[in-house]
Amino acid sequence: MLKEAIDRVAELGKNEAEATVVHLNRSTSVLVVAGSVVKEYDRLLPPIRHQCLTLDSFIQAATEFSRETGPRVFLSPTKAVAVLNHAEERIETVTLDLTYSDRWKALVALSGEMPHDKLVKLLAVTLRGSVDEALVRKIRRVEFASTGSGKSEVQHGRDTMGKAVEAVVSNIEDIPESFIVSVPVYSNADIRQPYPVELVLEINTRAQTFTVVPSPDELTKCQQQAAGAIVDRLVTALKAENVFEGSPQFVGAENMLKAD
Repeated sequence: MLKEAIDRVAELGKNEAEATVVHLNRSTSVLVVAGSVVKEYDRLLPPIRHQCLTLDSFIQAATEFSRETGPRVFLSPTKAVAVLNHAEERIETVTLDLTYSDRWKALVALSGEMPHDKLVKLLAVTLRGSVDEALVRKIRRVEFASTGSGKSEVQHGRDTMGKAVEAVVSNIEDIPESFIVSVPVYSNADIRQPYPVELVLEINTRAQTFTVVPSPDELTKCQQQAAGAIVDRLVTALKAENVFEGSPQFVGAENMLKAD
């Protein structure tokens, strides 16, 4: 069969001035005819990309589809990719998209000051189940008020008259300056375990607002803990040490002749 294909290519080369691609059935190469010149090139077969929704299904697919050498797994904060046959002609991967939980995204977005009602909504609704209910009740009872009294003052070289305003906040005796919330980093079904995050709370009595932000490096620490737990499961389940931080790059693949 190969002989007939080459004879056919030679015949095309006599009649065609422009390059012509001839696909050999069930072959990993193609023949390109340019005039009377015939060249053979490697053929890049269409990639196979498996997509999973849970870490368990990712491990199962990577185990079942991988070759004897085992998969190479790359882990980034938002994705896990197993390269199944990195030394062969066809690119085959298994991918798991790591989806951040709504509660985690709420913590990442914390910045600046917020009014009392917004803080209560954050703790009682957005972070429901992650915050001590007793603390939520205490923050609900916080009340702001202001009292004003007119006064005048006359001094040598300066006459002033104005109104002194005193800001007052009540029911804050038992509210701590920092507290712990437990939130999952990811929302994928089998990696939703929560991690503790310390939040710092500051009350601005004059503006009648609150500032709530994560303690320094808290989010980075939790992200690393979540990634470490995933790596431990991958190494144990796949019995491999080849789990890398980052994403796989198939360098040069776009320059190879692709099959239709």
